[in-house]
Amino acid sequence: MNILLFGLDLHANRIYLNYLSKQKPLKKLIVVDLKRDSEKIVKILNEYNFDYELLLFEQY
Repeated sequence: MNILLFGLDLHANRIYLNYLSKQKPLKKLIVVDLKRDSEKIVKILNEYNFDYELLLFEQY
């Protein structure tokens, strides 16, 4: 299963990532968010050991 997640805010971190961490098999998580939050996002995703890909955009 591949998942596309738009925005990794507090709700997504607390609810969706917790749920997804219990799902098998999760092949890849793709997160779409802003570049300014990239360090925070990487830190959170590394805690869950997901195979992930980031699609980051500049804020206009």
